Amino acid sequence: MKKNSLLASILGKSGAYGFSGLLAQLIGFIMLPIYTHHMTPQDYGVASLVIFMVSLSEIAFGARLGQAIPKYLHDKNYSFSLAQLYVTAVVASTILSLIALFVVMLWSGGISMLMFETNTYKAAVIIGGLMVVFNGLETYGLLFLRLQDVPSLYVKLAVLKLVLQLAFNILLIVVFQYGVVGLLLSNLLASIILTIILQCIAYRKLNSALLLDTKALKVMLKFCAPLWYTSLISLYVGSVHMIFISRQINLEVLGFYALAQRFSGLVMVLFWTPFFQYWQTERFKLLESNKNMAVFSHIFYFVIAGLSVVSLFVVVGSESIIILLTEKSFHEAAKYIPLLVIANVFTCMGMYMNFPYMAKDKNHYIFNLKIASVPVITVGLFLFTWLIGAMGPAVALAVTAIFAYGINSFFSKRVLDLGINQLKVMVILFLFSFVSILLHWVLGMVELIYVRLFILGILGAGFLVTLRVLIKKGLILKFLLKDERGGECG
Repeated sequence: MKKNSLLASILGKSGAYGFSGLLAQLIGFIMLPIYTHHMTPQDYGVASLVIFMVSLSEIAFGARLGQAIPKYLHDKNYSFSLAQLYVTAVVASTILSLIALFVVMLWSGGISMLMFETNTYKAAVIIGGLMVVFNGLETYGLLFLRLQDVPSLYVKLAVLKLVLQLAFNILLIVVFQYGVVGLLLSNLLASIILTIILQCIAYRKLNSALLLDTKALKVMLKFCAPLWYTSLISLYVGSVHMIFISRQINLEVLGFYALAQRFSGLVMVLFWTPFFQYWQTERFKLLESNKNMAVFSHIFYFVIAGLSVVSLFVVVGSESIIILLTEKSFHEAAKYIPLLVIANVFTCMGMYMNFPYMAKDKNHYIFNLKIASVPVITVGLFLFTWLIGAMGPAVALAVTAIFAYGINSFFSKRVLDLGINQLKVMVILFLFSFVSILLHWVLGMVELIYVRLFILGILGAGFLVTLRVLIKKGLILKFLLKDERGGECG
């Protein structure tokens, strides 16, 4: 491959997807003053539990086949067209999602009682069921745009969704005072509109009938089945603390965690998600065209550095932003952010390490390794909450993520060695952790919030300028393509 194409793709297109992901999350931060003044921490906790229900339903009943589309589109052992794969995936997922919606609508009162010990949130549960259907269709549409390599259109649609969500939030939460239902309904309406646009674009380009290709469906189901099981376990590992907090502590603390997760999630929004949206399809092409695994290791070091830099700014700046934007009753959420950031960073690193299993068609490894995290998070929630109270679930999440990455890196190397030096990984993480602690301590001595944010903004601008210089001089590209012996990857 050409030397200038790798960096241009990873940083250029990922940048466009990253900007789109940022826009998708921006609505949550723009609306924070409104959310926190028109909703209580308990309301915020209720909304987070409904989103958890949506995620669970999407995995259990949605038959998401998105990861199989780029796999078999580029796999030389198969001859499926994009139309065959895409249409089959959309039709199969939609049918099962509609079944899930029917179940949710039929048992909405019971689900509300099970989750909240009251049927007050029955309407919120029904909206969650509708989100299962349209979130899946929207996700497929966005995947289609990435496969078509049109990041500019991707960004335009992200801007459109931002405007729609903002308008619906103001109308339903501020004007009509719908609270939790207004928040969820705003997301649903924006998703419906975007879904219609995306699917019109896809089917106009594909010019295909809405028919299932049974051969393609069988292949994709076989590939994705272990990933579904893994996703269910991942959802348990990553979200069981929400149920635990709501039952063992209270919904108010759950609201603090929900707000803290919005900030800690910036690690994924600003770096991992845009990178992975591109990497999800590119890694298979790269494996076919470049047999030297060193390129995978250097891209991984680049990923860790990116995660660490974003984490530094999130951890140091979140407390000030929460104080500025939210009502006083929400300020306690800031103390949970550092541990949740650690959990997110190691989770992202573990996701990168899953590639060897996919490349070798050994996805069952991912499921088996994820199972090992179940007793860790389960015991950790009870143990750490008993020892340190409300901070316990955050500690349990961080410990579990570190444990999961450790065992994953051990076994993935034996399936397909990507050439990753774990000592380098630890050095990079330690360096950025030290800088984060030092910067947090220094800024903590500055009493004025606006001054803290100004200093942090200057540091951020300096980082961006430095990154631009490194890219312009080709130093990052040289690092990514350089193997461990000093030569260049193929």
